[in-house]
Amino acid sequence: MTTHVQSVLDRYRFDRTRLLDMLLELQGHDGYVTDLAVDGLAAGLGISALDVRETISFYHFLRDRPFGRHQIYLADTAVARLGNYQQVRDELERQLGCSFGEVDASGLVGLADTNCIGVSDQEPAMLVDDCVFPNLTPERVAEVIKQLREGRSAREIADQDGFDPSSRAYVDALVASTIPTP
Repeated sequence: MTTHVQSVLDRYRFDRTRLLDMLLELQGHDGYVTDLAVDGLAAGLGISALDVRETISFYHFLRDRPFGRHQIYLADTAVARLGNYQQVRDELERQLGCSFGEVDASGLVGLADTNCIGVSDQEPAMLVDDCVFPNLTPERVAEVIKQLREGRSAREIADQDGFDPSSRAYVDALVASTIPTP
């Protein structure tokens, strides 16, 4: 077992009900959940490696193989499809030179569909790593990809109004942008 897996088990006090949290943390560290992490979690939690792998396979955002340094999840919902979803989807594939479910040739970005990400009033929208990018246009997609290639993080790109994209203020700003002013 790696020292990182051991530290995650210790932090979550070997609590099986926190398996998802542990998997997310390990994936954040390595980019995906490694075989060593699966085996270490299974041994530490007293469950089978198959139980851990089933959990990984159930949640589409968990990966047991590398899926790019950055992961893009485009919300594929009925609301998004009423807007310019298809143009945004096509632009993502064009910009990255890969199809959904694949990683671009440079290994920089993995591209996937996802269900609702919680901003149906601002679709099409995507998650890049853990940052929401709402109200997408093909031009905005091209700009985000350009900046990722330049080495900027998703947080830096999303932080256009001075908010930490994981903060409550960022979420409030997203919500406020949809409320018409009197």
